[in-house]
Amino acid sequence: MDECCEVDPAFTQKSGEFYEEYRAYCARNGEYARSTSDFYKALSTAGFEKRKTKTGIMLYGIRLKSEFID
Repeated sequence: MDECCEVDPAFTQKSGEFYEEYRAYCARNGEYARSTSDFYKALSTAGFEKRKTKTGIMLYGIRLKSEFID
C-alpha cells in the first residue's frame, strides 16, 4: 500500500479506479488479487470508508499516488 497509495483524511479516490490499479499491481508482481468484496472489506477494516456520491462510488482517506493514475 505504501508503494502505490497516499493516506490522509482529506483524500478521496474513485473506488473503481482504485480496484483496477490494485488488480494491475497484483498482475505485475505475480501476486494473488482479492475479489472485489474481499478487497473492500479489507479496506473497511483498515479504516477507509466507501460511499456512493453523485460522481460515483468514492473511497475516503486514501488515494493512488499520481504515477499510478492513467
